Amino acid sequence: MEMDKVTEKTLDMIHKLLKDKNQFDDWYSMPYSSSDDDRVDVHIEYKIKKVLLKKTKDSNHLFLGTIIIQPIKVSLGVNDDWEHGFKQHDVYERIWDSLSENVIEDLETILPHVYVIPEFDFTKINS
Repeated sequence: MEMDKVTEKTLDMIHKLLKDKNQFDDWYSMPYSSSDDDRVDVHIEYKIKKVLLKKTKDSNHLFLGTIIIQPIKVSLGVNDDWEHGFKQHDVYERIWDSLSENVIEDLETILPHVYVIPEFDFTKINS
């Protein structure tokens, strides 16, 4: 099925907006610690693998879509001492949620008529 011009241009804008978005940094407190200094820094390198978009009849949005986020490298650090090679379950779910929210916010700021649901593809993480 051929895509209409509006959908095609919107997809193109999404790709341009997210082209340089490939890193995410966050942190969490170490479990069972009462000190704010006991924190783990998280650095995630990722790519946007795919964007799927379709027109919707929703009165709040013109498009509904899915963005496939593919984490490539996950690093955890304490006091600038970084370790690499972590997998999906080595990182708190809250961090993945924050990454999703970050991507959504970037899009909603520029394209408020587009509603996307991020999904993750963990097949290439630290491979």
